[in-house]
Amino acid sequence: MSILSFSGNRRKTRQKVVVIGGGTGSHEVLAGLKNVTNDITALVNMCDDGGSTGRLRHDYDVMPPGDLRQCLVALANDTVAAGLFAYRFEGGELAGHPAGNIALAALEKQHGIVAAVEVAGRMLDIAGRVLPATITQHQLVMQDGNETIRGQEAVRLHVIHEKSVDLHLEPNAALHPEAAQAISEADIVVIAPGGLYWTLLPVLSLEGMAEALQQTPGKVICVVDLMNRPEQHQGWHVVDYVKAMGKLIGEDTIDTVLYNNRPITEELRLRYATAGEMPVGIASERFSELNAVSVGADLVAVTPDGQDKADTAIRRTLIRHDGIKTAAAIQSLL
Repeated sequence: MSILSFSGNRRKTRQKVVVIGGGTGSHEVLAGLKNVTNDITALVNMCDDGGSTGRLRHDYDVMPPGDLRQCLVALANDTVAAGLFAYRFEGGELAGHPAGNIALAALEKQHGIVAAVEVAGRMLDIAGRVLPATITQHQLVMQDGNETIRGQEAVRLHVIHEKSVDLHLEPNAALHPEAAQAISEADIVVIAPGGLYWTLLPVLSLEGMAEALQQTPGKVICVVDLMNRPEQHQGWHVVDYVKAMGKLIGEDTIDTVLYNNRPITEELRLRYATAGEMPVGIASERFSELNAVSVGADLVAVTPDGQDKADTAIRRTLIRHDGIKTAAAIQSLL
């Protein structure tokens, strides 16, 4: 285990970086990485069915736009277009819908999902590209003992009762060929932080994902979450997250584990403690359980994020990764 700290500006690398995930975790990492490299590909989980995304999927039979939108906005160079895509309506029939979700749904109806994201990327002048990890409509299913939980939002809210649960996709969905090619050509593959059971494990379970990650010549880096949710991983250590991923993609697939070692402020800790959430464990004696190199660094944002008052469907976390710090840490691992 090693400890890193970062300061100063760094020159952009020409290396190819692939980021796997979706939602807020990928947004923060991508926003930082676009200052580090000119060649980024974001591969996005496609089983979201909550909030605005769930409504659009139900009403218009489109692929989930929400996580795609967040990744597009993170990589955007056009700040006006990014503000438009991020704008969330208040009140009326469109209440809770980000304009970007509606735009992506409309573009998909005209051009298909892959072309829709490409067009949106040009509108936003993004640094890199965003790809759906799969283009197969599917539903996330969790088996917790005798209980079957269907849908990403239901899985996110579920309180796990058994020590081990089973996740699968219905129907089975395969990694998109362009996504597989991006991984095969990558110098670095970053598994971004995010909801373990409803974002990361679903995208890692796509048919062909494990093989792509095992065969890539690039370094595979996992950026671990900051906080444990008591409903699903109370008392977990960094090692527990990596082992959960290893069951799907192979125990030796992840080369480096990047985790936060900066103490969370007492104010935020107390706010989270009321909901039972505590920082992910980093006790040094457990890192020997991994074959991967474990690297601790200051990754947490000093200023907590706020909740968009128009976003009432999901309670957003206040404690976030700092994109600039995380990108600098990843760059230092090259």
